[in-house]
Amino acid sequence: MKKRRMHNMFLQLDPVTDFILASLENSGFSLYIVGGSLRNRLLGLDVHDTDFTTNATPAQVKQIFSSYTAIDTGIRHGTVTLVIDHVPYEITTMRTEGTYSDNRRPDCVFYTDSIEEDLKRRDFTVNALAYSPKSGLVDLFGGLSDLENRVLRTVGEPAERFSEDALRIMRGLRFSSVLGFEIENETKSAMFHYSHLLKNISVERIYNELISMLDGNNFDKVLRDFLPVFKLIMPEMRLPE
Repeated sequence: MKKRRMHNMFLQLDPVTDFILASLENSGFSLYIVGGSLRNRLLGLDVHDTDFTTNATPAQVKQIFSSYTAIDTGIRHGTVTLVIDHVPYEITTMRTEGTYSDNRRPDCVFYTDSIEEDLKRRDFTVNALAYSPKSGLVDLFGGLSDLENRVLRTVGEPAERFSEDALRIMRGLRFSSVLGFEIENETKSAMFHYSHLLKNISVERIYNELISMLDGNNFDKVLRDFLPVFKLIMPEMRLPE
């Protein structure tokens, strides 16, 4: 287990996010902002959705917020979407995961009260950060440094991350296209090596990543650097002369 690295950092949060954090913490649970919503806050970008992770179970989350609409959007994986003022907030119980037999989703999940265990399962270091006003920024894998240097690398071994969930390859290309991040060499090599697993991913999921990717200022470079990957999913693709 890596030693927890904490950064004394204070983020200005909106009133609803503060309310959600306070409600869980006042009920004796820990709660962290995680994922893309935290990454974009640290980059100074607009945040449209806020994702949380907590050691409370989905049933406990729904009980605490019983006055609000709570939707079981991903209950199999511990996710409840809380709707406040018509805005969705995803709250997922901290978890570890079993094997990925379909190269997309874990066959089973196990709840944990360890933020360290939860962050270990995430895709890229810049998405494996966690923040709460009480604890500050939790950074186990050098995600803050990678964020500052605009580098994209996997958490742990790239081979494991992409063989678990091949859609992470497309997500990584999207992040590089939209955020302008340079993909670290071992991560890049593994993207090519495991790209054949994209055949196990639904066309809809790949299409959604492609559409989001097209908005990126760095898309031309990503397309040229990863043309063999794009040809796997769109064999008819050709670059203009």
